[in-house]
Amino acid sequence: MLELFRQSLANQYGAALKMLEEAIKNCQSEQWTAKVGKVPFWHVSYHVLFSTDMYLSPGYEKFRPQPFHRTSYNFLEREPWPPFKQVVVDQVYEKSVILGYVQACREKVIDIVKKETEETLAGPSGFHWIPFSRAELHLYNLRHIQHHTGGLNAFLARTQGKGAAWVGTDSLFK
Repeated sequence: MLELFRQSLANQYGAALKMLEEAIKNCQSEQWTAKVGKVPFWHVSYHVLFSTDMYLSPGYEKFRPQPFHRTSYNFLEREPWPPFKQVVVDQVYEKSVILGYVQACREKVIDIVKKETEETLAGPSGFHWIPFSRAELHLYNLRHIQHHTGGLNAFLARTQGKGAAWVGTDSLFK
């Protein structure tokens, strides 16, 4: 059963990241800095990948942001704790950097999911603000990817007539 769960997680992470990647690839250069809601397309994409990367880590203390990370760029609009400081994102990440981050997250999924055991999955999430098991954290992480990918695809559909296609599964384990 454990192997089935790990394979299913990897497949769904693969599918979710493939849909995000396609949305990023389909984003035209003039849309890269356009607002999806209140936040630029590129920034939403980065937020999703940063969160995916972080939540794949065994815990907050063991997470190391990518070398190109800029302070608070992982947050949308404002920091989530008092005094709720507004986030300033004044340096745009290039599309190639974001697409490289998709690949880094894919590789991390393969590494991390293969190492999950019944004990680690039943244990705490590793993040003090996430009060549930690591198994549920993976589902939470997948929902987060799909939530924002849906918003990006809706934006693309409104502005250029078509978003990324649905991906049902995409095996990361070969």
